[in-house]
Amino acid sequence: MAFTYVTITHTFETAADLAAAGEVDFLLVEPIHNGITVVAKTITAPLSGAGLLSVNLASNTDPGTIPTGTTYKVTERITGQTAFSYYIQIPHDQGSTLDLRELAGWVGNTSAGSGVLTVNSEAPNGFGDLSLSAGDVGAQPIADVLTRLSATPVTITYAASITPDPTLGCFFRVVATGDLTVPDIGAGGLDGQIITLRVTASGAQRTLIVTGAGAFVIPSGQPWYGRFIYDGPLTSWAYLG
Repeated sequence: MAFTYVTITHTFETAADLAAAGEVDFLLVEPIHNGITVVAKTITAPLSGAGLLSVNLASNTDPGTIPTGTTYKVTERITGQTAFSYYIQIPHDQGSTLDLRELAGWVGNTSAGSGVLTVNSEAPNGFGDLSLSAGDVGAQPIADVLTRLSATPVTITYAASITPDPTLGCFFRVVATGDLTVPDIGAGGLDGQIITLRVTASGAQRTLIVTGAGAFVIPSGQPWYGRFIYDGPLTSWAYLG
């Protein structure tokens, strides 16, 4: 078995119905093998005086070609137009001559070993670009992050047991008019988020119990500070001290 070579053509014109000038680059994302090796080196095809592209390239879908699923990165560098790139496959069984535009809408892997087909069900467009939201890559919306970094303290009303809500901010304070317990930090933490809790003893010495950290005696009128960090992989808060 050997490579099938296909002539890739296309005619470029300006909006004024004139022949366009420029070059088109073709680069295999990695070498392909089928008896011989086609190296991953940029092939630059200049447009003719009539704006015609014509270049002979090895198909990357032949039976026996390895690795499978490779693509060419195509970069159009046309005079007067911003250069842009996209990815194509060149089929071995659709004719000896193919128009570039018939291939430019192909959506798939940019590399047999290192590319991706989709990200959170989002697929590349015909130019190889992905349009992703923060949620597609596990990021948090910036407004949410900024809310939690707010310098405005969140005041918690005293109760014998309190649970700070990490979605409201990063600094919490409570005036302890009696002993109290912090059994846990509330749900909704961001991986790596750190919150600070200030407990001020009021009226008398108070005892604070932090589950997993121990008991702390706070002198009357004095503040106690504790920091907690959210560990995303463990889905739990840890006391830092």
